[in-house]
Amino acid sequence: MVDAEKKCTDYYNQLLSTKENFQILHNEQKLLSDEITSKQKEVQALERTKLNQERELLQLRPLKDQLENFSASNKNQIEANVRSEFEKNKLQKQVLDIQNDLDRLKSDNEELTTSNFTLTEQNTILVE
Repeated sequence: MVDAEKKCTDYYNQLLSTKENFQILHNEQKLLSDEITSKQKEVQALERTKLNQERELLQLRPLKDQLENFSASNKNQIEANVRSEFEKNKLQKQVLDIQNDLDRLKSDNEELTTSNFTLTEQNTILVE
């Protein structure tokens, strides 16, 4: 009888230890996942900036050639049009980026919800 109680206590202590280890590993995994997500966001932001600058450069090259061919009186009008078109494109890109960020955040939320559900199930199994 005493051996059975001791084994029961040992199994219970092992269960608690396993649960603690799982929680530690889960927390470490979450921290690493957050770090990876943060770095990925930084890389995406840098890549987006680089692509935007390359697009702007490609858009401005033909306009530069056009400006060189027009008279000085037409040049001011063209510059104003270019600035206005550039600002319009910039705003459109910002709207698109915001929409993409929203979609990405929705996706991240769904993943986190699924992960939370899975972890809750695992914790329930460990507690049982």
